Amino acid sequence: MRLATVRALSRMKNPRASARLSAALEDENAAVRLETVTVLRYLGSRHAERTLVDLAHADPDPNVREAAQAALQR
Repeated sequence: MRLATVRALSRMKNPRASARLSAALEDENAAVRLETVTVLRYLGSRHAERTLVDLAHADPDPNVREAAQAALQR
């Protein structure tokens, strides 16, 4: 369900959607965090940059860390 919500928000070019997506970066499910990082990278959200920095350094899932690093480099 949370993954579907992230995907639905990804189709909205709206600052409020980016704020909600930023909250999903703290989800307990690594798949949700990974999808959210991918979506934020696509949307080019600056709103989530600080959280992406934290994920790039400290997320327990290596795939999420790698995706966050890639999102920050774009």
